[in-house]
Amino acid sequence: MVKGQKFNPKVFQRRFREVCAEKGLSQLRLAQVMGITQASISRFLGGYSLPRLSALFKIARGLGVSTDWLIGLKNRKR
Repeated sequence: MVKGQKFNPKVFQRRFREVCAEKGLSQLRLAQVMGITQASISRFLGGYSLPRLSALFKIARGLGVSTDWLIGLKNRKR
């Protein structure tokens, strides 16, 4: 865990956007790859909602990063 770091929804939103941009994936393609609706992807990227645990695992696996990194508990992507 990053010392003194607590879960911050803004960190998830920023990191999710960052890795999506790095991989050049559209919302539609993300939804298809991860088995999540495009509307959900849009809400996550926009910071309007957070994924449930099962969706968080799908997102992390689909993007090749760790769940801990996505939610800001670790600084290493894997």
